[in-house]
Amino acid sequence: MKLVEVFERIGLVEMTDRAKSQGSPETQAPETIVPLLAEEDAAGIETDAAVKTSANAATAVTEIAENRPFDDIYAAAGIAESPFSADKLLKLLEALVNLPEDTRKQAVIAMDAAEDRWTIEDPLLDARRRIQALENEQARLGDQARSAETRAAKELEDQNQYEQQAVAQIRKQIAELEELMERELKSVAENRERIRTQGKSTQDACHREQNRLETEIARLRQIEKMFTADTLNSKPHGNHQSGTQNG
Repeated sequence: MKLVEVFERIGLVEMTDRAKSQGSPETQAPETIVPLLAEEDAAGIETDAAVKTSANAATAVTEIAENRPFDDIYAAAGIAESPFSADKLLKLLEALVNLPEDTRKQAVIAMDAAEDRWTIEDPLLDARRRIQALENEQARLGDQARSAETRAAKELEDQNQYEQQAVAQIRKQIAELEELMERELKSVAENRERIRTQGKSTQDACHREQNRLETEIARLRQIEKMFTADTLNSKPHGNHQSGTQNG
């Protein structure tokens, strides 16, 4: 099977009627190949997707944004659209994967020679630019990770300092509260002793005063004992009357 027929079967090229009728050999393939790159959508070759720019693309963030679209990375790097991108060349090579490597290479060179809109330098330059953009992105992610690590270390150190200060302050407050508790307990104990002393003093004073009053009561009762009604009735009535009259 001729190489041209292989290309035709996988939909990459079309053979002219003249080439089909004459059965051109492989050496004439460059003259008989009609590239279908202009009809790449019909051939199933994807075109470059529209890129989306981000205002914060170069801004370092705390978390690493994973699975960032390659198109976004390329757009952020300012890579211009290529006449024949590296992706298109890779898709072409994938379509020819069953052929020997040298045959695939010669097929691409033949298509380059037959096409005026692009050269093999276009996908090579596009690939180099994309590789550079991806390597720069790798470096940026590394810087971001190191920056996050440095920031985390600083925040951890701040937390350690805060912990030390908080513990010291709380212990100081505990010591002050314990000192206050000791003063309050001492004051309560003193008040209790004062209350007990005052209570005992009051009781003692009460007993002393009651004894004094009892002594005076006993002294006064001597008169009552001595001059009761029975004693007065035992005296002569005359004397009592005379005394009454004299009075």
